[in-house]
Amino acid sequence: MAAILLWSMAALAGLLLAALALPVRLRIIAGTRPAPRLRLRLSLLGGLVPPIPVVDSARRASPTADRHPSRRRRARPRRRAGIRRLRGVPDLLGAGLRAFRLRHLRLDADFGLGDPAETGIAYGLLAPLLHSGALDPDAVALRPDFTRQRLSGEIDAEIGLVPARLLPPIARFALRNARR
Repeated sequence: MAAILLWSMAALAGLLLAALALPVRLRIIAGTRPAPRLRLRLSLLGGLVPPIPVVDSARRASPTADRHPSRRRRARPRRRAGIRRLRGVPDLLGAGLRAFRLRHLRLDADFGLGDPAETGIAYGLLAPLLHSGALDPDAVALRPDFTRQRLSGEIDAEIGLVPARLLPPIARFALRNARR
C-alpha cells in the first residue's frame, strides 16, 4: 500500500514538473475595424490543450455576473510593508519579463496624439525598434497621423512563457526576503 502511494506521489510530481516545463501561450487579437474588439486566448501545456477563451469583447456579459451591485466589499486597511522588502522587486520584475517570449506579431495601425510634435516624438522613440531589423518589416506597419488624435488598426500577437523559468527568480526573491 505504501509503495502504491509513493509511486502515485512520484507520478504526480513528474506531471507537475512536465506541466511547468511546457510553455503557456497567450494570443492577443485586437482591432478597431469595423468595431473595436479584443480577444484573448490561453493555450496551456504547449498547445496540447485547446485554446481557452479568456476575453472576447464581442460576447455579451452574462446576466448573472453582477447580481448584487450594491454589495461591495469593505476596504481592508493596508499593512505597510517594510521598504527593505521592496529591494528585490526590480530584479524579480526584470527576470520575470525576460521569461516572456514574443512568438508572433502582426501589427497594422495608425496613431496620432493630437499634437504633431508629440506624435513625431512618439514615432521617433518607436522608429529604432521598427527599423532596426528586430521586427519583421512585413509584419509590422505603424503609421503616424500628424493631423488628429487617433488609434486604429489591428494587432495579432502571441506571447509565450515557460513557467519553470520563473521559479529561480521567485526562489531568489523569497530567500532574500526570508533572511530579513
